[in-house]
Amino acid sequence: MPNTTLHHTPLNTNAYHKLMADIDIFMLPYTLENYHSQTSGIFSETRGLGKVSVVTKGTWMAREITNHGGGILCAPEDSKSLGDALVESVKAYPQLKVQAEFAKAKWCEFHNSENYITELISDIPFKA
Repeated sequence: MPNTTLHHTPLNTNAYHKLMADIDIFMLPYTLENYHSQTSGIFSETRGLGKVSVVTKGTWMAREITNHGGGILCAPEDSKSLGDALVESVKAYPQLKVQAEFAKAKWCEFHNSENYITELISDIPFKA
């Protein structure tokens, strides 16, 4: 596919950050077996950066896309579905980018250090 680059080796920190900033659409076709409930640091970063993502149906990432937009879902372990989802995401990119920016705001509203501390101490019984 034109304008598509695959990276097969690890990146240093600076190269990784530059790549994250430069990519428009992230393909994250994770397996259901591993990512039904497991987290993905890369997906978390894409949300915090307001990036468009193609993710696997049935994963927690798909629930995030379904709830807040900014991406396209593909069938698990189905290369045709992945290809179709990528083509769809390119065609719908302007609308998906707007959704991804909205999702970024929602993501960062919840995923931040202040809220983390609030969540940590919310169940601790304090004596007055």
